[in-house]
Amino acid sequence: MMDEIKNTIGRNLKVARWKHNWSQDFVSKQTGLSIRTISRAETGRGLSKDTLKRLCSFYAVRMESIYAEGSQKTTAQVHIEPIPFDMVIRLLSQSSFVNDIQREAVLQFNDTVQRNALMCSQEITDIIPEVISEKKSYTASDIIQCCLEVNRRTVMNISQIAIA
Repeated sequence: MMDEIKNTIGRNLKVARWKHNWSQDFVSKQTGLSIRTISRAETGRGLSKDTLKRLCSFYAVRMESIYAEGSQKTTAQVHIEPIPFDMVIRLLSQSSFVNDIQREAVLQFNDTVQRNALMCSQEITDIIPEVISEKKSYTASDIIQCCLEVNRRTVMNISQIAIA
């Protein structure tokens, strides 16, 4: 009787994995379980309750349905136990989704800075009389002083964008 239950659990776990078109290797990487553990579970050679919970959460199936002969119920049909926190962190850290969001945020900020914070040549030309007196020639110190003022104002503009 016990072997029948283990075989049923194994078959149902394999079916649940196949429904998602996932390899044992993929499931292993996402759940933190070894491929050997997943293979043993799917072949009815036993598994711990913790492993069963992890797999059921990952496959989005109820633990009770894994014991049932035949049909699998999906997330849309039943309440599913929440995915363990460490598994969520692993999924997010391995996902390109988080990197894509970060990259998009940086690109949007960069675009905003280029449109709104960088100074155009006329604004820079207007700074020169403010910073140094009008002369026919300028020293390196005068040029550096103007550059520093342009940079200071640009940083102020960027700071205002970042705060907003």
